[in-house]
Amino acid sequence: MRFRRGPILVAEDDPATLDGLTEFLSEFGYTVVPARNGQEAMDRLLKGLMPSLLILDISMPAVDGEELSRYLQSDPELRLIPILVVTGSPERMGKIAADAVLEKPIDLISLLALVKRLTTGRPDREPARHSPKK
Repeated sequence: MRFRRGPILVAEDDPATLDGLTEFLSEFGYTVVPARNGQEAMDRLLKGLMPSLLILDISMPAVDGEELSRYLQSDPELRLIPILVVTGSPERMGKIAADAVLEKPIDLISLLALVKRLTTGRPDREPARHSPKK
């Protein structure tokens, strides 16, 4: 197994959730780059950030999770970034291609297990995605 290098990019518009995820993952040795919405996450990616994982909320202002997911899928390198959707609105998954989905409220044990699996358990290749709804 290869370890994916790079920080975890967290795109979440709720400040308490963003701070909580950042602090929790940092306590386990992960480097976290917070983004307050999808536009901020997209800007970081455009500036060359190559995260090992994107933790993505669906409902965000400016650029939502679905639009950010489409952007990643359109780029041959960025499409290899695993996506963990963390949402309070699973019915809004729509066309988001995700490697895993975790519903809010977030179970921290499940979160940690998914983060570990998605950052260490998959070689660099086309990720197996949950099929988006057509």
